[in-house]
Amino acid sequence: MKRILALGTVLLLLAVAGAAAWMWDCIEQPYQGFSAQGVFVDLPHGASSRTVARLLKQSGVIRSALAFEVYARRHPRRRLQAGEYFFDHAISGHDVFWKIADGHIYEQPFTVREGETIFDIAHDLETEKLMTADEFLAAAQNPELIRDVAPRAKTLEGFLFPATYFLPRHPTPTDVTAEMVHKFKEEWQRIAPPESKHDTTGLEHGRPVVSIVTLASLVERETPKPEERPLVAGAFENPICTSPRRTTRMRIPVCRPVPSAIPAKLRCAPPWTRQKQITCISWPIPRVATFSPPRLRNTIAM
Repeated sequence: MKRILALGTVLLLLAVAGAAAWMWDCIEQPYQGFSAQGVFVDLPHGASSRTVARLLKQSGVIRSALAFEVYARRHPRRRLQAGEYFFDHAISGHDVFWKIADGHIYEQPFTVREGETIFDIAHDLETEKLMTADEFLAAAQNPELIRDVAPRAKTLEGFLFPATYFLPRHPTPTDVTAEMVHKFKEEWQRIAPPESKHDTTGLEHGRPVVSIVTLASLVERETPKPEERPLVAGAFENPICTSPRRTTRMRIPVCRPVPSAIPAKLRCAPPWTRQKQITCISWPIPRVATFSPPRLRNTIAM
């Protein structure tokens, strides 16, 4: 009887050791049960560790759903994050768990370059097959996202900040525009004078914000050199010369008197346009510049 009990104990220990070794192999050894092109796995919100393990097993990402679930239950403080994940090479169950727990969802970079219009951005999005141009343009025509900063704006033109964004595989137009506008607001608050940060009138020193965006568009198109932008902005702000040689695509009708002491033949020279102190903020955003107090950078005595 004792011999049978001892034999049973040995067999039980061997079974436990074998199960532990099998689970260790499932968790620690790289595994690939999907094609060489890779596989996307979409984990829904609120999915349990058992559901996640089942989806991963069905997609060929992990060797054993049971082993993955047990490993996940050993880390109760780390929740598995919802989202779409991409796997393109053999990976261990351990690395799969931490990739999902850390929320490393699939994202693809998309860059909005300086000076691009909403039509340029729409074309780029369609070229990269993220969405159709019409879908993006429909979202960009809605100015509700910018009402708190520029209530007079009619579209989001000029308020989509140029930067590199990391988008999901199937982004929605509203999510894309919301992210770009959010970035614009962050930069706007960073450079805006303190007295204007809580302004709800949409004015900046008596100007509609949308007119500042328009002015910056003109400056951006006139010169790519940051050191020249304050002078160009001053020329638009104080257009004292009507010579055809200094015309541009648009004029902002803000005229100021020309000092009588300036000879008429010299009134078209750029130095004579310096009538007041103007600050032109040059920051990487299309069609945005602002006239601000002299404490900000790039001040030129006009």
